[in-house]
Amino acid sequence: MDDVVANFIDITGADHATAQSLLEATNYDLEQAVGLFFATHGDTGGAASGSAVPKPSAPMDDRGSLMPEVVEEQVRAPLPVLRDRLYGETFMSRGSSRPQQQQEVQAFRDFKAEGSRGRPDGRPNQPGLAGLFEPPHEIMFKGTFEEAKAAALDQSRWLLVNVQSNSEFASHQLNRDTWSDDTVKTIVKGSFIFWQVNDATESGSKVKAFYRITELPVTLVIDPVTGASPKTWTGAIDPQRLIEELVPFLDHDIHDPAALQLGSHLKRKHRSSPPPKNLTEEEEIALALAMSAEAVHGSSRKPDVPHEQPDPSVTHQSQPAEDVSVAQSTDSAAVEASLPSKSAAEVSKEALERLPPEPGVGDAGGCNLAVRFPDGRRAQRRFPRAAPLEAVRDFCLVNCEEAAAGRVFALSESMPGAPALGDMAKTLEEANLAGAMLVMRWLS
Repeated sequence: MDDVVANFIDITGADHATAQSLLEATNYDLEQAVGLFFATHGDTGGAASGSAVPKPSAPMDDRGSLMPEVVEEQVRAPLPVLRDRLYGETFMSRGSSRPQQQQEVQAFRDFKAEGSRGRPDGRPNQPGLAGLFEPPHEIMFKGTFEEAKAAALDQSRWLLVNVQSNSEFASHQLNRDTWSDDTVKTIVKGSFIFWQVNDATESGSKVKAFYRITELPVTLVIDPVTGASPKTWTGAIDPQRLIEELVPFLDHDIHDPAALQLGSHLKRKHRSSPPPKNLTEEEEIALALAMSAEAVHGSSRKPDVPHEQPDPSVTHQSQPAEDVSVAQSTDSAAVEASLPSKSAAEVSKEALERLPPEPGVGDAGGCNLAVRFPDGRRAQRRFPRAAPLEAVRDFCLVNCEEAAAGRVFALSESMPGAPALGDMAKTLEEANLAGAMLVMRWLS
């Protein structure tokens, strides 16, 4: 019993009499006696010991558990609100205040092949779609539009611009068929500054906005002096057509005063020219054979007698196909029978004798006329405005040995879709060819 009393005194700090009475009241149950003591005495100490009674850590109820209000007071206070960045200044310095330019995506780019070529042990792969539709890097200018324009101005060349779109297959057709053509590459590389751009890039968007481009792909010839575009193509372009339509720009330098009127001149030619007579290939060959036969015999021209024969092209066009075939075979036989009798030198000499005298530079009755031959050569001569077209044909026989030897050819204006010149009796003035450029092409 004394041990229980001693424990009670140690816990409560009460005197011996209080401890004894409380323990007796609880039948010496220490836990109940302690609870009874704190319930009846509170924080007061026992009178016998005179020592201060320590405060309990928290008030307890009759069952010895913490009071509800004390439990609420012990809940941890919430953390203070903290506002901060999820990334630091280093990350921010890498960003840009302006929107990034959309990167160009090449539809047929072969990343696997590029990776293998980049390795030391990489082997060349067979050409696939990437090689078939690859941009013409060999002739492309590397730089911005302004740099390409400045380079064209420094080299006195026309600027050829091609704006493409990955969503338009015609753009890939241009790379596959047109820009990969050997003749096109030779002409463009030797006479133009070629700049290709995608419409998704910032430079492509600026060019589209400035030249008001609404349809892609588009190809423009731009004068680097004025920035004007005298010629525009949309969609895919046939290589041969592109070559023919670039000829006027090969004949006029950007500093040539005539270059300022080149675009309007081409449009005026299209408006003033009558609709071309759509001759078939057989009809063109038959017409050229007939002209060649006349040139060989030397009887096709009579300078002092007006030519009143009907237009050969009209005659052939109105004949049925059977008649055209018969006429073609007859003309071919006539040419074959007559060619062995005269050499190319003799034909060229006779053509030279038939040429009219060349007017002086100040003669108002004369005009300049140039001919571009199939091999790329160009010859120019002054003719009387009243001279017939046959004189131009003789000029070709004099300057081209193959033509004098009997190879069939035709003459046409250097304009897109220009028909072959058929009526050789027309004068240069009547045919509106004074100061024109003619193109000679083989028919066989």
